[in-house]
Amino acid sequence: MPAPVPYAPVILISDRKKDREMLASLKKNPRVTVVDAIEDHLTELYAVRHPASVMTGFRKRDVAAFIAACTKSEDIHTYGSWAWYPWIFTLIHFLPEALHTELRTSRNRNLITKAEQDRFYASHIGVAGLSVGNSVVASLVHTGGGKFLRIADTDTVSGSNINRVRVGFDMVGVSKYALVAREAYLVNPYSDISVYKEGITPGNIERFLMHPKPLDIVIDEMDTLYLKIQLRVHARKHRIPVIMAADNGDGVVIDIERYDLHPALPLMHGQVPERELMDITPKTDRVTAARIISRWVKPDNISGRMKDSLLELGKTLYTWPQLGNAAFMAGAVLSFVARKIIVGDPVVEGKVVITPDAFFVPGYTARSAMNARKRHTAAFVKAIGL
Repeated sequence: MPAPVPYAPVILISDRKKDREMLASLKKNPRVTVVDAIEDHLTELYAVRHPASVMTGFRKRDVAAFIAACTKSEDIHTYGSWAWYPWIFTLIHFLPEALHTELRTSRNRNLITKAEQDRFYASHIGVAGLSVGNSVVASLVHTGGGKFLRIADTDTVSGSNINRVRVGFDMVGVSKYALVAREAYLVNPYSDISVYKEGITPGNIERFLMHPKPLDIVIDEMDTLYLKIQLRVHARKHRIPVIMAADNGDGVVIDIERYDLHPALPLMHGQVPERELMDITPKTDRVTAARIISRWVKPDNISGRMKDSLLELGKTLYTWPQLGNAAFMAGAVLSFVARKIIVGDPVVEGKVVITPDAFFVPGYTARSAMNARKRHTAAFVKAIGL
């Protein structure tokens, strides 16, 4: 049996004997990279709490007094916690969780209120599918959200994934869940991440949504239509909102299903009859799935090149075409929507189409261009058999 893939750090607390011994051993190891910027972190935190000092200049005694107050005059080298990241052979010194969170979210202030930031951080967020989901989790964590994450994907990074997953070819063959968890833990070692290495399955959907407590929101970025449908069936039962981004050429189509507000909401907003959705099985072929997804997303919302590409599946294309800039955009937008829902702000429901062409391509909204797109859509609907 292969060795487990490491994806979480070992947190070392200096007041525990075994941790002290391990810490001392790691620091002596010449192969280990030691990152200890704790004094810099505390100095920056002083500036965060005393913004006027940026204009007037720091007084060393004030900073020293602040550091002493934070550490309670404890040895600064044992203050807080150390995190050992075995996959990169690196040991990092961190502030205690509350101060670490305060520092790393300090530039969010006013753009996100403290109450919103606290709620966002304490939220339980599920992300199923970790290609686009890679960008989703990165955006969530870097914005200070989702200490409690549940991530699911059974896949490993392939060469063709690297056009939209933020790694190099040195990571080919590495589990996607490991990549996502590793980045999150490097940003926040206090994260609490549950990993579903087997991906979402009919047997674990309930646990994914409900254990150890109900998710505040689930973000669906899976490829398999059957699992997308089953995830929504269970999310609706438990009144958990589901959001999703579909790649759409250079843009994305965002889908927002508020089962928390509307527990009787039809799956996929009723755009495909539920009796038809319930006939979908794990063996449903990709062409049939493409037809269903095209109806769900709506043909008018699909970009011209994406329409042409969908018609080539199984002919000149072996899988869905996707672009990195669309994946990154999807991550940022889904993180924004998730935060708004979690903190209780109103958001629109249904579909939102984000098309860069509409803003940057001259003549995109001209009548002739709009009519040409309508003709293209009509031809696509006929060709794909909708």
